[in-house]
Amino acid sequence: MEGLSKSLGDAIADLEEYFDEENLLPSWKYRLDVVNCAGTYDDVINHNIYVCTAKGGQYSHRRSLYFGVYRNKQVDRVAKIEAVVDIESEDEFSIKWKNVDKSDEELVEIARNRRSYIDNSWYPARVFLLADLHPTNFLKTTPGGMQSSKRYFYIGSVNDVTDLAEKLKDETWEQYQ
Repeated sequence: MEGLSKSLGDAIADLEEYFDEENLLPSWKYRLDVVNCAGTYDDVINHNIYVCTAKGGQYSHRRSLYFGVYRNKQVDRVAKIEAVVDIESEDEFSIKWKNVDKSDEELVEIARNRRSYIDNSWYPARVFLLADLHPTNFLKTTPGGMQSSKRYFYIGSVNDVTDLAEKLKDETWEQYQ
């Protein structure tokens, strides 16, 4: 939000996030959350799960419908995000958001089950439950890797994740700036 004071820019960002969370202006349906998965790639691919800590601003994610798996200067897979579950302890959890019509209990059970295949000994954990991953080739052509752990792209209207994977194939990040 170039040209605005930091406090005004922050207020606008907070308002946009509120509108998203309350489904008033659901821009999340057109958002791709690209996450640097270089260190967790096999877990994401093998178990349809992305896990990060549930505390700290850099791990705060805006609600998105789609997840992009980034490594080696490209997004090579995309998936629909079914839900994001915060697991605070063995007994405590909260649903950050859900994009599917499943009960909270079912989503928590899926999150705990998938997480059991990887290192599940630390808390609090934010667990992204991913639907089927679809191959694509969304390229970062500028020098260097990702500057942060995540980046959002407005991807416009797509029918589903298969359509998104096709739309992004051999496209560059710069085309979606």
